[in-house]
Amino acid sequence: MKLFVASFVTSIVISSLVPTAAIADACADDKAKFCKDMEPREGFPCLVQHKAELSAACKSQVDRREARTAAIREACAEDAAKFCKDTEPGKGFACLMQHKDELSEACKSNIKKEE
Repeated sequence: MKLFVASFVTSIVISSLVPTAAIADACADDKAKFCKDMEPREGFPCLVQHKAELSAACKSQVDRREARTAAIREACAEDAAKFCKDTEPGKGFACLMQHKDELSEACKSNIKKEE
């Protein structure tokens, strides 16, 4: 069950987090090179797939975003399973935000860092 919840949270969080300006700036050339035909919400997963080929600056920003995603995934797994289990891909973070007053303190703390 924990593996399912972790996979579920990974999918809703990774596809939901908005790329930061730092990622957009550092990865513009890499995105154009590797992910030019992707929809906007597919851009970050595409960069992750090409991580070994990214510029150092982009890779650093991708690593930072992956670390944040891992922290949210860990802190919010139970909350996501409780409140967002029927959420479609790409809307998980928004779902968590809709329930922010009901979330565990650990999840709230991690979510707050993304607002």
